[in-house]
Amino acid sequence: MGTEGAGHRWGELGLLLAVLLLPMAAYELLYQNARSERWLVQEVVVVGCDRLSEEVVLEAADLRRPRSLWTLRRRDIEAALATHPWIASAEVSVQWRGRVLIGVVEREARAVTLGESLWLLDEEGRTIIAKERLEERDAQLPWLVGVLTPEADAVDPLRWSEARMVMEAWARRADAPGWPRLTEVHTEGSGYVRVFGAEGLEVRLQTQGLDERLERLQRVLPSLEEDGKRATLVFLEGRDLQRVTVRFARDGAAELP
Repeated sequence: MGTEGAGHRWGELGLLLAVLLLPMAAYELLYQNARSERWLVQEVVVVGCDRLSEEVVLEAADLRRPRSLWTLRRRDIEAALATHPWIASAEVSVQWRGRVLIGVVEREARAVTLGESLWLLDEEGRTIIAKERLEERDAQLPWLVGVLTPEADAVDPLRWSEARMVMEAWARRADAPGWPRLTEVHTEGSGYVRVFGAEGLEVRLQTQGLDERLERLQRVLPSLEEDGKRATLVFLEGRDLQRVTVRFARDGAAELP
């Protein structure tokens, strides 16, 4: 009887040890398996980049070092990428055979303004990044003057709205004959703006009835070019657009019907 009792107790002890050791063994097996090279990220494909290089995206996603697929958190990578100033959004998917696909949507610079340094602004007037000097690809962006708050520490929404309205209306006529490239927009939030184009053209106009005013300008510029004249200043501020006052690089000014 004593022998049977002792055997029973040893059996219970063995069962208890098995219950305790089994999770540890399973954990060790999973740990070693997760560290196995076959579960490492084998390839990362980045799509959607224009300004950014693949290396920059991999650095932002922390995927330049070996990473296990078991520890990869898709949402965490997307959140990390979204903190990069040039990335508007990102989508990450883990595919077959250790392949990770990253789709990136970049923010697009639409204009430049001068704050504490050069600020590149996106389509919503938000500062993408501050720079000491512009890259070559940004040199053709229009400069915005007067769009900052009085403290010059942020973009004023009303002034940005006026400047954006002008930029978009101007861009819609980019393919029109003789239409100059937009270089600067000066605004004060009062409904009156000064617009500068390539080759020294300045246009003063209201944002009220903006399309009608620019259509009038679109008719004036080619007619001047046909006459061999170059306008330096065009007034489109008044209500009467039938007659437009123009100053020329030479020969003074004229009022055009």
